Amino acid sequence: MIHSVSDTITLHTGNSVPGYGFGTGGLRDDTLHAVRDALADGYRSIDSGQRYGNERDIGLAVAQSGISRKDITLSTKWCAPFQVDYGALEIPSVQEIVETLKESVVRLNNGRGVDHGGYIDLVLLHHAGPNREWRERGWKALSEAWEAGWVRDIGVSNFGIKQLESLSAPKPAICQLELNPWIQQKEVVKYCQERGIVVQIGTTSLVDIYCLDGVYRKGSFPFLDHRRRKEYRLIKISFDFELTNEEMMALDGLDQGAQGRQTLVDSDNLPE
Repeated sequence: MIHSVSDTITLHTGNSVPGYGFGTGGLRDDTLHAVRDALADGYRSIDSGQRYGNERDIGLAVAQSGISRKDITLSTKWCAPFQVDYGALEIPSVQEIVETLKESVVRLNNGRGVDHGGYIDLVLLHHAGPNREWRERGWKALSEAWEAGWVRDIGVSNFGIKQLESLSAPKPAICQLELNPWIQQKEVVKYCQERGIVVQIGTTSLVDIYCLDGVYRKGSFPFLDHRRRKEYRLIKISFDFELTNEEMMALDGLDQGAQGRQTLVDSDNLPE
């Protein structure tokens, strides 16, 4: 059970990650200031993605924080380009994808590459599209980086059961999902939990924050969306209560399935 932002969750690889993190999706010009504030306020997990375009400023914020790099969990995501006609694109080779991950290492470690001790704690496939071939090649690249040791853990984001089942070894350490009281994806969550895959969710509202007890009791852990930065400090006081069984049942009853989705990524409509 998570009782503070400093508590951790152990992955099936044996590595530990903070039980609460700070998400930077959509954050650009204000990245440096926002991440420095989050670190100063006690957060030790920062979630990014290559498509966000803010890895360099995150690396600089970490370097300026005065906190040891080993005490901060940095994650990013590799994403196939969003195109209308994927058939017109040449699928990058595994080595080309690996090279883009090495570039992320440099950015997130403030100029330090893999040859100088740079590393990333967690890399995810950003989504399961556009098709199985892109997905398999991306997962192979992540796996090679993990085996080489400069990526500590690998996982997926916005995957459904059919896409998770299509992955080759190794098993993902984390599956990042859109979860809130209105879209609970219970089948995917159950699938992951039965296989030792930790579920990570994005938290975007006070309603979600005050459902934290329910989140942790269901075996998942969240990160705070940067657009809710003013709510940082509420997190520190939101661990001192426990929902009743009746309240948990009430939360379960809010599920609207796909209709509760707030993002555009629906794994049910992506190829197996």
